[in-house]
Amino acid sequence: MIFHTISGVHEFVVTHDMQVYIFLYNTPHVELEIRIRCIQPGTHADIHVIHLQKNNDILKLTTLQQHDAPHTSSSIVVKGALYDQANFNYSGKIYVSPESRHTRAEQKSHTLLLSEKAHAQAMPALEVLTNDVQCKHGSAVAGINANLIEYLASRGITQDDSQEILVKSFFLSALEDKAAQEFFLLNISDILIKSLF
Repeated sequence: MIFHTISGVHEFVVTHDMQVYIFLYNTPHVELEIRIRCIQPGTHADIHVIHLQKNNDILKLTTLQQHDAPHTSSSIVVKGALYDQANFNYSGKIYVSPESRHTRAEQKSHTLLLSEKAHAQAMPALEVLTNDVQCKHGSAVAGINANLIEYLASRGITQDDSQEILVKSFFLSALEDKAAQEFFLLNISDILIKSLF
């Protein structure tokens, strides 16, 4: 499933393996909550959130990975780029019930700052009420690597074009599914990137 520019509370009850891609841009003030409830043993949920904020945009993202059955797994990957005075706040929680042994859950948040005035923060949380589980989370906030810009400049690529290439590559790295990559390249990437540069 692929969604684009949505807000509010969205809950996915996982009874079979699923992939969801969410694209957010041109969002002056959005509060989005994504809930995943794994209720069927042996199922997997894979959620990817791609977002771009500029001007004074504010995005507040909350995710919940709730495991209520054994042998389930979930993964949330959040990748965003912030420009101007944009602000991104992410709060992600993994919950594993006492019945949900052998659960695997992962949460990643990577944010690219394209302005000194942009701001991002991530607050992960774990609540694990059983044994034999694997849960992990990771967060990174950084600017574009100046060495990469220099390298591309040495190949005759302008700074604006270099930034466009690097931002597009940053987003594409979050999309493992070929259909999602094609959808992004055909329908989203030019809108996202051209809105920045």
